[in-house]
Amino acid sequence: MASSNVRAFNRQIERWAKQKVPETARRIVFKVRTQAVRGVVLLSPVKTGRFRGNWQASGGEPITEDRERFDKSGRIAIAEGVSRAATRDIPMDVPWFLANPLPYAERLEDGYSSQAPAGMVGVTLDSIAAQFGR
Repeated sequence: MASSNVRAFNRQIERWAKQKVPETARRIVFKVRTQAVRGVVLLSPVKTGRFRGNWQASGGEPITEDRERFDKSGRIAIAEGVSRAATRDIPMDVPWFLANPLPYAERLEDGYSSQAPAGMVGVTLDSIAAQFGR
């Protein structure tokens, strides 16, 4: 009798894990991706808005083409990035990229702008790691 209860309990736990764990993992991945988008866009220095407007999220491979979009507020880049972060078209085992293909992006990350002396990506990653753990 006790062993059948243990088996039934184990089956219930297994069913629960198959249903709940993937959805919980998706929610966490979405939160991390969303915070990454918001962080790098909002920390990006602004002169014309071209740099902010060129943050692009993708799955599988980073986007390497300049959008030639100017987005001083970052609202458009954030909306598109969050939408891309939420898509289920990109399986969780496929790399997800947030890239800015402009030729001066690396210089800005290295602190070239007084508006973002610590960069954007590293600061955002540190913030996410602090919230979600390393």
